[in-house]
Amino acid sequence: IGITSKVSKLMKKNFLLLLLCVVPFISFAQDVLTVDSVVTVPNKNADEIYSAISKWLATNVDVQSAQAVVTSDDEKRSATTKAVFKFEVKNMTWYAMSGVISCTVDVTARDGRYRIRFSNFVHDSSTPDQVTGTWDEGLLYSEIPQGRTKGVRGRQHKEVYKRAGKRIQEWTDSQIAALTSYINSFTNIEDEDW
Repeated sequence: IGITSKVSKLMKKNFLLLLLCVVPFISFAQDVLTVDSVVTVPNKNADEIYSAISKWLATNVDVQSAQAVVTSDDEKRSATTKAVFKFEVKNMTWYAMSGVISCTVDVTARDGRYRIRFSNFVHDSSTPDQVTGTWDEGLLYSEIPQGRTKGVRGRQHKEVYKRAGKRIQEWTDSQIAALTSYINSFTNIEDEDW
């Protein structure tokens, strides 16, 4: 009974230790920032919309040169790529947060509509600050993660989230408008006699 009691106590300690390691990850898990939109495109079928989406993603989205790959699934009528856009701050105090924001763009076509999802937004600053170090926020969440809201760095995080949120909204709105306009004016060239 003495050995069993020691093993039982050891197992309890290991279980408690494991539980203490896992609980912080569960309690502080947050949603990654995602922008979703479903857009109606009257008088267009899924094939027409998908053809326009594929062409638009390959030619018109601001795509990082190193990741300029558009992956497509013709059967599901979906395409995915990486995009990057400038994030400029003209305020002298917050200038060091200027840089780029990159994201994943997923677009799926259906008859008369398409869904576009922007996700995995990552902020990279181009100018390191000499006082606080880098201003890179990294992966952006729907809310500022707990623990990043206090002190000088907390104020920095709040400013990045405020300004990046506004810029992301402007950029995604402009991309949705551009894609919708492109789909509405798109005609697939099927004439092989050229």
